[in-house]
Formats: sequence, structure tokens, C-alpha cells
Amino acid sequence: MNRGQFLAVPVETRPEFRAGMPKVLFAGRYRQAQFVDSPPYDVAPDGQHFLMVLEGQDFPDPQVVYVPDWFEELKTRVPGGTGRWP
Repeated sequence: MNRGQFLAVPVETRPEFRAGMPKVLFAGRYRQAQFVDSPPYDVAPDGQHFLMVLEGQDFPDPQVVYVPDWFEELKTRVPGGTGRWP
């Protein structure tokens, strides 16, 4: 990503490595990554789609929910639950 532009670069590996000219795939105002080592997007398993968050979108702050004895509750909710792993 370069200043809101997502680029594609054709690459040849044989007979030697050669990178072609970058081409803009799309551009927009996307939210930046929260952590240094993580990109601000994710790639779908098919390799053909991206997931990003548009800048300016409002989302609620994440919440942490503590559930004491969650495993006991899980056993009551699973039909035939024995509380043992298979």
C-alpha cells in the first residue's frame, strides 16, 4: 500500500528474478494498522479479494467479557456433553 493506493507488480522468476512496473489496483482512504507488524488489510483465502476498513467508519470500542466457569456452562448447552474432550 502506498498513500492509500494498492499496487500490483508483475513478477518473473525465470530465467532470473525481474519485477515489472507497479500498477494501481485501487485507491481509497483506509484505516491504518494498529500494530507495526500487521498490515491494514487481510487477503481472502481465494487470493482474489481484500478486506479493509474504510477510514471514517465508526465502530464501537472492543469489549472484554469474562465468563466464570464457562466450561461448566458449555457442558450444559451441548447435547450429550460429558465434559470430556473426545
